[in-house]
Amino acid sequence: MAEQDSQGDPEAQAELEPGSVFAGHRIESELGRGGMGVVYRTRHLTLDRETALKLIWPELSSQERLRARFRREARAAAPVRHPNVVSVHNAGEEAGRLYLSMQFVDGTDLGELVEHEGALEPELVATLVEQIAAGLDAAHARGLIHRDLKPSNVLVDRGGSALVSDFGISQIAGADAALHGSADFLDSPDYVAPEQLEGTSIDRRADVYALGGVIHMLLTGEPPFPRRSAPAKLVAHAVAERPRPSAISSELPAAIDEAIEKAMAVDPDGRFPSAGELAVALSAAVGAELGASEESSQDAREPTASEPEADEPPAAPPPFLPPTADERNDSGLPLLRGSPLRILDRRALIVAALLVVVIAVIAVLIGVIGSG
Repeated sequence: MAEQDSQGDPEAQAELEPGSVFAGHRIESELGRGGMGVVYRTRHLTLDRETALKLIWPELSSQERLRARFRREARAAAPVRHPNVVSVHNAGEEAGRLYLSMQFVDGTDLGELVEHEGALEPELVATLVEQIAAGLDAAHARGLIHRDLKPSNVLVDRGGSALVSDFGISQIAGADAALHGSADFLDSPDYVAPEQLEGTSIDRRADVYALGGVIHMLLTGEPPFPRRSAPAKLVAHAVAERPRPSAISSELPAAIDEAIEKAMAVDPDGRFPSAGELAVALSAAVGAELGASEESSQDAREPTASEPEADEPPAAPPPFLPPTADERNDSGLPLLRGSPLRILDRRALIVAALLVVVIAVIAVLIGVIGSG
């Protein structure tokens, strides 16, 4: 296919065909798409470098406030250089479309990994989380908050290394949605921290909360609060009992439950102050369980002085039976950190904010239906 640069074309198509050129990048294939835009595998023609090119949808690129914030977030993300963070090469605007040129990662994302493999082994999860936390801490050290950490925003290359992508970019369109009635705010509610619903400033602990939810997903194959609707999930983040992975997989130790509970505390003051500290707690929980298992296995292999070795091998243990629905729902009350009155006040504010969001979304939908 002949290469035709889209420069100067105000009617640039939302879809780009393989072989076409956009902002000096030759399109090779589509990698994925979402609420913000579409990501292509590309090659930068001048540098002869393989890249990932994210194009923001035209209807979003035309919003002046979003354009300004996009530039600001891209500028903040560009200096972050870390083995566990997807590097930003360039950002700009071409033919009325905002774009972001990033490091191409040959591999998959955590969402697809769990979809194909199911729940991951705790040791692997601990290794991945250690890398994710290192990337988050590097970004946090520069004052950069992700805001939308989720399995699909963590890439895993063919060597097994985890890289965090889309720092500050993926939630630009939905950042002010709670105040402006946009349904974009409900696009990815599975890992959002409760304070993000309040419309106030957030800090690194919002990412710690999200990382706790990601850990739950990796260990169990389920998001922390599986609900049928986005509003129900948002309410659960604010008022539901904290998730316990061991309620889904009884083989997981209680220490992992405790780490998740602390990471996903409703009150940010009750959480780990950094992603790295959460990773350390998770590794300790997994390591303690492995040590206990090895010690138990060793004890089982060594007969006591009063117990002669058996001529026949021991009977096989009973098969593992997954917990029933009743067992999975039988969760004790969580240990809430901080002042109970403060937590209740925060939850009341969050629920009120959620009601505003839901009412605004309903109003938008009614307006759309009425205009149609």
